[in-house]
Amino acid sequence: MVLGEKLSILFLCTGNSARSIMAEAIANHLFGERLEACSGGSHPKDAPNPLAIQTLKGHNIETDDLRSKSWNEFRGRGRRFDLVVTLCDSAPDESCPTFPGADTTHWGFPDPPAADDPPAMFETVYQGLVEAIGRFVQTPGEIDQRAAEVAEFIRHRFGKDLPV
Repeated sequence: MVLGEKLSILFLCTGNSARSIMAEAIANHLFGERLEACSGGSHPKDAPNPLAIQTLKGHNIETDDLRSKSWNEFRGRGRRFDLVVTLCDSAPDESCPTFPGADTTHWGFPDPPAADDPPAMFETVYQGLVEAIGRFVQTPGEIDQRAAEVAEFIRHRFGKDLPV
């Protein structure tokens, strides 16, 4: 990677309708000077979850261009990513495609629509993603090391505290 060049990140989740859509929007809106983010899913929904859109809009993040898409849109088209991040709590058990040259990590967040209080969980996940992506951007070191440190932070900070 060339100094001053933006890092390219792909956020993956099963439906690409909640966590990964939110991560894409947060990364591009809050950290767009340092990151270029995309998102995709193994089984994308027809559209982003309305509560994900509402949560993002509540934080003044643009949502007009967000859409659920397959991770296959990013495979074999010459698109290169520096980092691929899986966000589903079940993702370590799922088979994800490989993206040559990309470091990979897992930042597990619970599924907001499956929570007892979905609106509250969307907000909790939003705040967690802001903090996680911010830490990744601000932590010095190699991409894989930074991503692993954020994964550890998420496990300690959010793993036990998030209601499901």
